[in-house]
Formats: sequence, C-alpha cells, structure tokens
Amino acid sequence: MKLKEILNKFKLTNLKFTSSFLEVELEFSTADRDAAWELYVELLTRCATRKLKANEGDNEEALTSLYSLFGTTREILKKYGTACKDFSKIAIAVLNQIIRPFTSKWHRLSLNIQENNMNWDGFREELELLQRKLNEYLILLAEMAGVEDFSQIIDETI
Repeated sequence: MKLKEILNKFKLTNLKFTSSFLEVELEFSTADRDAAWELYVELLTRCATRKLKANEGDNEEALTSLYSLFGTTREILKKYGTACKDFSKIAIAVLNQIIRPFTSKWHRLSLNIQENNMNWDGFREELELLQRKLNEYLILLAEMAGVEDFSQIIDETI
C-alpha cells in the first residue's frame, strides 16, 4: 500500500510529505511491526490518547508525558535501526508535525504560567484535539503491529 493510501485510511492527511514520498509503497517488516507495537503500548497507556477528566490529572505532567514520546520513539528507532524504515517514516512525521507544535507551544506557555501565576486556559481543549489525531495514529500502529486495537477499552473505573 502506498503511503498516501495509508494516511487517507487512518485520517492522517494532515501529515505533509513530498509528493514523490507519498507514492512510496510501504511493506511493513517484522522490525516495523515490533517497533509499532512498542510505540502502540506507550501511546495507549498515556494521556496522549486517554481522556483526562476536568477534575483529574495534572496539566504539567500530561505535557511531560507527551514530550517523553520523543525520547521513547528515538529509542525505538535506534533499537530497530534501518530495519524499521517504513515505521520511521510515519513516526517521525507524527512527532514533528503533530506532537511537536503542541509541546513547543505549551512548554513555552508553562514557563510563563510558573513565572506569572497564569493559568492553563485552553490546554485541555487543545489536548483533546491532539488526542483525536493521536488516536488515529494509534489505530494505524495497531494495524502495523498486526494486533487488535485496544484503544476502545473504556477508561472508566467501576
């Protein structure tokens, strides 16, 4: 399947690639599947894809958790090396084009919040928009890994 077909299928059309790159045929290797599984587990268990209720969680911790995905993804990419090149094409784009703008903006604002006793107005709303995009990515990672998508498990406690 071509990269552009995968992006369309998983509603990740906001990712930008050169037109020639979009035409590349992707064929996921064992390393791609293993890397996708590792990142899938990381995303599935973080606020990156799990809803935070208004009275729960900590905004600064949520921001730190999202930022840590850069290090986690780098470690996965280094672990599997060039054997996970198709996974890396998508993972790097998601980091740089979806997660980085959010973390960069809110990291800068969080410094102002700490210094000036400002508040986190808008953070949860923007986090929810980011979570929607990352949930599409999560579904793609599950397919890449060849596993059932667990993202629809309800987070509510009994």
